[in-house]
Amino acid sequence: MKYILSIAAIFVALATAQDSWEMPSTPESGERTSVENEPDRVWVESDPSIPAGCSCFSASDIMWANQKSLFLNVDVDRETSCKMGNPELIIDWASLDRSQWPAYDKDQTPVPYQRLYAVHDTSKGGNYQCGRDGKTKKIGASEALACKEILTDVCTNRVDNGVCPCYSLADLVQTEDKIDTGDFVAHENTCSNKTGSYYGIYQKGGGMMNCETCSVFWFTHNDAGSCGYEGDIMQRTNNAQQGHCRMLMATTCKKLGAPSIPSPEPEPEPEPEPLCSDSATFTFNRNRRKTCEWASRGNSNKRCAKNDPVTGMRVFQLCPKSCGKCACRDDPIFFARNNKIMNCAWAGARYTRGRCNIEGMADSCLQTCSGRSSSKKCCSDNEYFKYKNRERGCGWVNNYGRNDTDSIMQQNRMCKIRSIVTNCPDTCKKCPNTMYTMGDFNA
Repeated sequence: MKYILSIAAIFVALATAQDSWEMPSTPESGERTSVENEPDRVWVESDPSIPAGCSCFSASDIMWANQKSLFLNVDVDRETSCKMGNPELIIDWASLDRSQWPAYDKDQTPVPYQRLYAVHDTSKGGNYQCGRDGKTKKIGASEALACKEILTDVCTNRVDNGVCPCYSLADLVQTEDKIDTGDFVAHENTCSNKTGSYYGIYQKGGGMMNCETCSVFWFTHNDAGSCGYEGDIMQRTNNAQQGHCRMLMATTCKKLGAPSIPSPEPEPEPEPEPLCSDSATFTFNRNRRKTCEWASRGNSNKRCAKNDPVTGMRVFQLCPKSCGKCACRDDPIFFARNNKIMNCAWAGARYTRGRCNIEGMADSCLQTCSGRSSSKKCCSDNEYFKYKNRERGCGWVNNYGRNDTDSIMQQNRMCKIRSIVTNCPDTCKKCPNTMYTMGDFNA
């Protein structure tokens, strides 16, 4: 009897403890802590062994990289930054707005660049660090990798193709100082439109001091997609680099008191065209009920492979989105969740299957995510296809890439067969929005 009462007391105690204790809430599988909950951490999607971000960098530290504007409103020191392939990765950046610069010793550096720093060195002993503005700390290997990934994405997606390749903010500030001290004599063409093409800083005499009217460009840019430096070195620029060159030069011309400064106002971003879309006017054989939506229902494979008598084209060529035959390419301007790091290259770098299931990623990164997400595949040949169950795949259809007359004629005949054109759309040159340049034909 004594033992029975003791056991009963134990159960009562456990029940009381259970009433006062709650299971700590944990995120469901696949769920992550949002940036809103941790505003001072930058999230990097990773496996469970990698932390949710980097403790050295706050979101504000790379806010300039995540802005939607095509042109960077900061300068990145090309001499020290984004040296890829090394265990150590650095980004030195400074705002183009000089009123935001902190107090600094100009004798030590012309521009107070702010440094973001990460080391992931797996060699013997290991070296794992991160830091900013000269302050570093040792961290774990997985967090060091996350920190380095953040900087790598910024370098790849914004710095490499968005920073002026001809001159930096430091180059221009040093030239300003030389003009002030008389070590550099600026020509009247400096910061003016008299040259008619290149705008920027010109040196009087151009090295020929006996020629008062001569000049040579020192740091310049034009609107035709190029920039120049040191008198005779020219370099091509893309739109982002060209705009960055203009913005850098505007800060110097303003400092020099130029009367007329071209305004490098950021151009409004054009409304992006859908990477893949169906024809809004298509009706199969002029039947108003048989639109692209019709093609996506029922026996979709059979309907998409049909040849429209009116246009002479396969249905999937006119309804690529409904038929899962979009061109296998990535949208270069797509960023998931409006995050300038989370683009198609980021999705393909690692954990691709999981990243491709992020909303919008699979539809915008068709080349990267084809076959790795729940979305339909893009327009590509079926590598497992065998015509009439023989050893005749898509390569056989075009005689394995030969472009002689007999091979093209064979390809033309074969691609009229429904099973072949459906399984070998790329070989048959039927993929929508795809440029074909060799052996074109109208099968």
